[in-house]
Amino acid sequence: LFTERPVLDFPAWETLPAENIPPSPDSVGARYQLLQSLSQSKEPSIVLVSLQAALQRLLPKTLFLDSLISLSIQQSYPFSELVHWLERGGYQKKTVVAEKGEFAVRGGLIDLFPVTSTDPVRMEFWGDEIESIRLFDPISQKSVQKIKNLSLTPAVEMEWLQRSQKTETLLDYLGPNTCVVLDDLVGLEDRYVNLVSMRGTSPLFLSIEEFLDRITPLQTLFFSSSPIEELSTVQAGPKFYSQLQTWHDLGFELFQRVWKA
Repeated sequence: LFTERPVLDFPAWETLPAENIPPSPDSVGARYQLLQSLSQSKEPSIVLVSLQAALQRLLPKTLFLDSLISLSIQQSYPFSELVHWLERGGYQKKTVVAEKGEFAVRGGLIDLFPVTSTDPVRMEFWGDEIESIRLFDPISQKSVQKIKNLSLTPAVEMEWLQRSQKTETLLDYLGPNTCVVLDDLVGLEDRYVNLVSMRGTSPLFLSIEEFLDRITPLQTLFFSSSPIEELSTVQAGPKFYSQLQTWHDLGFELFQRVWKA
């Protein structure tokens, strides 16, 4: 309604880290695609994020950018080094590529299904030079379109996080000029109670205290369908206001903290 700028969605994992079950390639790809956009774009961004996704730790921005590979036709890139990168990045080697996160090697060809793409790609090498990059149909295995460039991210996230000595959050990717909007305050508290009961004390999640400390210096807006008086320890009534004192500080409680309104 207010802007033509795209509104981006940052999904959470379908599983909780405490379950030790990696998220799906679709989820990883959507998250990496947004992180890549935030890291490389200088334009302001509008991002929708659930509480669970906001609390999840991420690869440090510098480490994430270092993990990306950009390929183009006529570019020289060591064939064996690319195969090694795919294996290290969590891509599964198969005889035929059919699903996201898979790759196959046949002579001088590498078939690959990037987690950030809706189509697999076929790269043809002549020695270490990329002669062509083509999209292909995973069912018929036939090429459908030539492309000139390809950007690759790793295929896994949880495994890289577990190996990383340092982590960051979505707030680090967004930067210090971020405006945080917390919507449906009562619902957020209920959601956090459920998350705590399900996740335990996973190191891959921020605690709510850490998250609140991080957003406190930022511009923060609170949206609530409930009147603020219902969240406040100070009840405003007819005797609350007077000609002598027409302005009062009003606070409300959220996540066991008092916030000024």
